[in-house]
Amino acid sequence: MPMIHNSPLRDTTRQRFELKYVISEHKAGVIAALFKPYLVPDPNAKGRIEYPIQSIYLDSPTLALYQNSVDGRRNRFKLRIRGYGINGNGRRFLEIKRRVDRTVQKERVEVSPDDFNSLLAQNYDIFKYNHDLNEHENLALLHFTELASRISASPMVDVTYQREAYVGKHNEPVRITFDRSITCAPITSTHSSGCQSPVPICAVIPAPVVLEIKFTDTFPVWIRAIVQQCDLQHQSFCKYVRAVDALQGRGMQRDAHYGRSA
Repeated sequence: MPMIHNSPLRDTTRQRFELKYVISEHKAGVIAALFKPYLVPDPNAKGRIEYPIQSIYLDSPTLALYQNSVDGRRNRFKLRIRGYGINGNGRRFLEIKRRVDRTVQKERVEVSPDDFNSLLAQNYDIFKYNHDLNEHENLALLHFTELASRISASPMVDVTYQREAYVGKHNEPVRITFDRSITCAPITSTHSSGCQSPVPICAVIPAPVVLEIKFTDTFPVWIRAIVQQCDLQHQSFCKYVRAVDALQGRGMQRDAHYGRSA
């Protein structure tokens, strides 16, 4: 049986509201200073100001999940393998990110390095009930593999970026992140072989800084005041959609072989 590592979930990873803003570096600095009295650095950053994130997005041969996002479906989901660290370093998680009306819900479970290639090869049936996991983690594993099998999902694009992250003081269920240097590349055979060498086609997603504000229940008064003070305009910014669009602009073909193009 594959080994899946335990990963405790915070409340903000299970159900939340999420607002996104594309801002300049100058405005990011202003906003970070205004937020500072209310936040502390994300302890998962382990003392680093920024840390790298790699997200491998899975989709059906016809890119059904991409199209659901483009169409603005009120109830939709994304499948991804989230990694903390680039080039095979760091922890990896299977994640289902669902949008249910205006709320965002996330299920995830950590996957061992030995099973990463099995996931890229679409060997979903080897992941069974694991007695080493708690109930939430086993459900996340079951739901991910069921959804992936149902739509014949395969890895499509690899999105990487640098994240600066903060959480609310005194356990306030708030998370603020600044994402920079967002790039994307198609999934190729180099990924499934465990080699993370550069691929021929890659693209930079044009966005100086993406600010994400995540909270539960109600929009905190202090955040609302800062958003109004800085005249921030909420907008949709789906990294997966932007990645597919950017790669198509570089000559990728949108067909059943999208994720394996080179």
